[in-house]
Amino acid sequence: MELHLSGERKYLSLASIRAAPPRVISGDESAKLAGCAGAELGPLLPQLAEDETLTGVLVASDGLVSAPITAGELCRGVLLHTDAAGTLLSSLRAWFPPGVAVQPSPCGTHVGPLSLKGACCCVLLPKPVTDALATSEARLRPPLGHLWSPLFTHLSRSRPTSASPATTAQRAQPSRTHARSGTSQ
Repeated sequence: MELHLSGERKYLSLASIRAAPPRVISGDESAKLAGCAGAELGPLLPQLAEDETLTGVLVASDGLVSAPITAGELCRGVLLHTDAAGTLLSSLRAWFPPGVAVQPSPCGTHVGPLSLKGACCCVLLPKPVTDALATSEARLRPPLGHLWSPLFTHLSRSRPTSASPATTAQRAQPSRTHARSGTSQ
């Protein structure tokens, strides 16, 4: 996982995340994730405890960006790395306990604690910056490069490429059957 703070980039290796004291999710906290284990973000990101004015956003490998989360709430988040059977998950999942980091779900069907699959980056920003972002849009979707190109360059490399211009142009042309009959689409 990458951490970005004031232009500095720090990498948290999976080994260091797994070596942190484990936090196991109870059935009372989440029936779906009961027994999954991870590391709390607070000990992994000491910057949060040192500067309560920071606010963070978590970024998923597909480019989804969470709504801003205060430093105090980020400290309570857990990076899940192992399922209930003890098998390593295919990607990290940022999970927050009930009542913490409450925000709309990506699909907009409910509001609850953040549970972000494929967590790959945590961006810490001064609160005035995240306040400005929150007033414009709670969820930003790709392409994000034009907003903060150096920060999100790595996401564009991991994201599947979109349709080529030729493919898009082919879709826009009427089919041969319609072209011969003279009807328009």
